Amino acid sequence: MRMLTLVLVASLVLPLTTRADFDYTFGGPDGSFPLGWEWTGDPRGGGVFEIHDEAFTHVSGGHVHYVLPPHTCGWGPYRFRVRGTDWLFAWRITPSDPGAGKCFCLYYNDYWGWAYNFVEFDWTTLPGYPEGQYMYHNGWHTRIEHHYADPPESWVDVVIQDSESEVFIWIDDELLFAFEVTPIPEGYVGLGSSGGGSMWPAFDYARWSPGSVPVEPVSWTRVKSLYR
Repeated sequence: MRMLTLVLVASLVLPLTTRADFDYTFGGPDGSFPLGWEWTGDPRGGGVFEIHDEAFTHVSGGHVHYVLPPHTCGWGPYRFRVRGTDWLFAWRITPSDPGAGKCFCLYYNDYWGWAYNFVEFDWTTLPGYPEGQYMYHNGWHTRIEHHYADPPESWVDVVIQDSESEVFIWIDDELLFAFEVTPIPEGYVGLGSSGGGSMWPAFDYARWSPGSVPVEPVSWTRVKSLYR
């Protein structure tokens, strides 16, 4: 694996497709749960996410993770907003064996010092639990890259462009990661929290367009206007 050259980075435009296949604004009454999302079934953290102030928010307990079956997503742009710390977003959550698989993850915590972390990950379900729970947070890194940054004070905008063998990640329009990756099949999307504390995470404006072709740059102002 090697980092892509600056020439390639400079020539890539910030992507957005003409049609988003999955849009989640997490609207709904406080205390409700968004349709379609499922808990991975990991009982160890005891955390809970609910809708609060029209965002999917970590409201209690420790770590907890959710997945969105049966939709599968491959290469294409993924976009979302997130606030707080100790959050995780995963894509291409793919079974390779019964109860085990692979995925890509982006998360922010202070395990190695406050940093955004991109990982290629091998996951496995817990012993004694049924197959197919997609515990994409339980396993081991096969590769990890860090971008050190202080905890943000408000919402940040995240754009991930996965073109199968290359991944580019922007935070607030700043390109933080540009890497060649080991291609893995299309899979599910997941999100959650790796802990709990004073800066519990929340997600909003999640959208992704699997298998689409990057087109002209579009600002987050334009993206958010689509929801109003």
